[in-house]
Amino acid sequence: MEEIGVKIGVNREIGVNIYLKGQKMESEHEIQVSIHQWVIRNRDKYPELWNFYAVPNGGLRNIGVARKLKLEGVQKGVLDMAVDYPTKTQKNGLKIELKKKGGVTTKEQKEWIQRLLNANFEAVVIRSLEEFIKLIEKSYG
Repeated sequence: MEEIGVKIGVNREIGVNIYLKGQKMESEHEIQVSIHQWVIRNRDKYPELWNFYAVPNGGLRNIGVARKLKLEGVQKGVLDMAVDYPTKTQKNGLKIELKKKGGVTTKEQKEWIQRLLNANFEAVVIRSLEEFIKLIEKSYG
C-alpha cells in the first residue's frame, strides 16, 4: 500500500513525498526544488548560476490556459532547466531535463536534446541533485 505524506516549511522544500513499500521516491518537483535551493546557496562559488532558470512547461492546466500558452509559443519537449552561460568545455550553455528515478524522456524531449546538441549546448537528462552538482562542477568548476 502507498503512503503519501506532505512536508511544508519556511525556506524548505514544499512537495509530496511518495513512499512505496517503505522506500521514499522523490518526485520531480522535490528534486527540482532541491536543485534550485542548491543553486541559490552556491551562486557565490559559481556566478554562472545567476543565469540558471526553470522552464514552467509542464503541469496540468485548464484548457483555456493551455490554449493561451500554446499561442504564446509553449512547445512540447522543451527541457526543464537551463544555465545560459558558456561552459568551460566550450559549450554555449546547459539545458537540463529532469526525470525522477524510472522516468523516461518523450519523443519530443529527445528531439529537443538532439537539436540542442547540434547547436553546441550541453543537453542532458539528470535524476538527482547529486547528478546536477556533478554537472555544474564539470561545466563551471
